[in-house]
Amino acid sequence: MFLCNSNIGNVLVTSEFFFYWKLLYTIAYKVIKNEYIGWMFFC
Repeated sequence: MFLCNSNIGNVLVTSEFFFYWKLLYTIAYKVIKNEYIGWMFFC
């Protein structure tokens, strides 16, 4: 998306954006995984 722009400011913003996206994705993945394991356990 933003990688086409060579502006250092946009690069920093993009890096921070991907960092937070990866962080949120990791948290969501762990929550879904834990709920899935819990559901399998109760079944």
